[in-house]
Formats: sequence, structure tokens, C-alpha cells
Amino acid sequence: MEPGSLVTEDGVVLPPRPSEAELRPLYEIGDRPSVRLSMIQAPDHGAVGIDGKSGTLNGPEDLRVLKVTRSWADVVIIGARTARIEGYGNIRLGPELTAAREASGFSRLPDLALITRSGRVPDGLDPTRTWIFTTEAGHAAVMGGPLASRVFTVGTEAVDATAIVATLWDAGRRRMLCEGGPAVAEMFIDANLVSDFCLTTSPHPSGPGPVVPPVPASLRRELVLTGNGYTMERWSQPQAY
Repeated sequence: MEPGSLVTEDGVVLPPRPSEAELRPLYEIGDRPSVRLSMIQAPDHGAVGIDGKSGTLNGPEDLRVLKVTRSWADVVIIGARTARIEGYGNIRLGPELTAAREASGFSRLPDLALITRSGRVPDGLDPTRTWIFTTEAGHAAVMGGPLASRVFTVGTEAVDATAIVATLWDAGRRRMLCEGGPAVAEMFIDANLVSDFCLTTSPHPSGPGPVVPPVPASLRRELVLTGNGYTMERWSQPQAY
């Protein structure tokens, strides 16, 4: 079997391809507005590897799914602290996946939405493709920079997940992909906003740190893929809100 291949529950092998023509339809989100959650966990549900980063848990198999879910998103949502630790920047895709999403009626690339209470965000972000959601206190920290017009206050002490979704929805970013971290994921789960949960269980051990929140009981498992010790599950429900 080709390295990086994934196998369905029926035994169908999905080899890695730049366009992901076989894998991508399994994660189609449809036309309805949605909040999809994408997380990776160690076998004990830990959210980070031995070096304190979730990237240590990744492998070629689950990164295929990550790129595919991004190809179906209008916007990728991430906590700013996680973005700084994991080295996030402007969201990019290979030319084949970019072409596939454009053929599906999407913009060329997804936007990036950062959630921050401190106002600290990574440098070098494209102002035309970035959203910053913060609190009243955090707002002042980013008002003077090039992203000033992209800053939205959605809370006093804590950010409001429902206000984030409403803002993006009104701007036409209706297929939202939240990549965590765990506290941000839990915030969307607690607000009953998650309609789709893509959860990878890695074979690699965890390090000290937070755990991935459990899949909400309202979701049902729609898909299981395996490969090289990784298990990728997709859980969903017909309507989230």
C-alpha cells in the first residue's frame, strides 16, 4: 500500500493524490451554513505531543484530511495562542486543491479568523483575508496596526462564540472550520454551534497539557478512515442551529 494511504471501513484504499479526488467528496459540507470542528488527539485524548505542540501528533495521513477540510471552508477559525505556538499564517493549499475548491464555487483560499483576549496575533497576515475576534480589553492591542479594520469586539471579559458565527455568517463566510485549540473547541461545543466534528486519534503519545473535548452526544459517526496507526472519524448532525 502506498505510504500515506487511507482505508475506509469497507476496505477501500484511498492513495494520496494532489487533487484528493477520492478523499475530498467524503468531507463535502454541502450548501448549508455550518461550523465544522477539526481536532487531533493522542490515544489518551491529550491535545499536544511530547513537545507541547499538536503538530507532533500529526502525520501524512491525518494531514491529508486537514487539507481536505480546509478545501471545503470559507474561513478557518483558530485561537491566537494556538496559532502562535503552531506557527499559523495565511491559509494555503496546493494548486490542485485550490482548483478543486474554485470548481466547487468557493473563493480561491479560505480566510483566517483568530480568537484572542490579549490582542496578540501572528505577524504577516493578509488584511484582506484575516478576521480578529477579541474582547473590549484586547481590542486596544491591535487597533493601531494594519489589521485594525479587521478587528471585531465580541465580548467584555470573554469572547462570544455565537457573535463570532453571526459576524462571519453575515459576511458570507458560512462554512466555518474551527481548528482549536481545546478551549476554543469547547467554547463552540458549549454554545451548541458544532454541526460537524472531524476527530483524528494519533498513535503518538501526548505530553502535559489540555485534552480534546469529547464529541457531543448529538452527533453521529458518519465516516471512519485508518492509516499507519491513525484513525480519522467524521461525526455530524443534520442541523446545528
